[in-house]
Amino acid sequence: MGNVAFNPPELAPPPRDPPSNWAMELALASFSELENGKPSLEVILQMKAREGAGMELWLRADDDGRTVARWSGGSSGVYEGAVCFQLVMQDNGEAIPLPPGKYHLTVAFRDPGTGIVVARDSRVTASTPALKGVPPAPGSKLFQQTLACRRGS
Repeated sequence: MGNVAFNPPELAPPPRDPPSNWAMELALASFSELENGKPSLEVILQMKAREGAGMELWLRADDDGRTVARWSGGSSGVYEGAVCFQLVMQDNGEAIPLPPGKYHLTVAFRDPGTGIVVARDSRVTASTPALKGVPPAPGSKLFQQTLACRRGS
């Protein structure tokens, strides 16, 4: 589970190249759906990570640059390989307010002592889903849990 903020005033960090013992490629950011049909945001990363940095995701609208949703959580470990996960965008009568348009995703890793280790940005592919529901209430579980990608992703 991560920490989520909807429509926060903060902006995503700018792209930043990693130090020599890290690497990150944001291979895919796409509107998708879970196997049960719930709309999701699917993210695929190619990583070389070291211990101690928290991951952040920033979904922002292209038309005005505002942050629609920010997710942060965890602490990285030593890892090298692909990472694929999805975040639910509509569930239990709630939905992220997502008007039609184009969106970008920033993925960043932040060290608590030194700041941003690496940050990558990508356009979110696929058509913007027509989400139905009320905006997430305080304490909502929407967009908090990273779930495994669908088989075949």
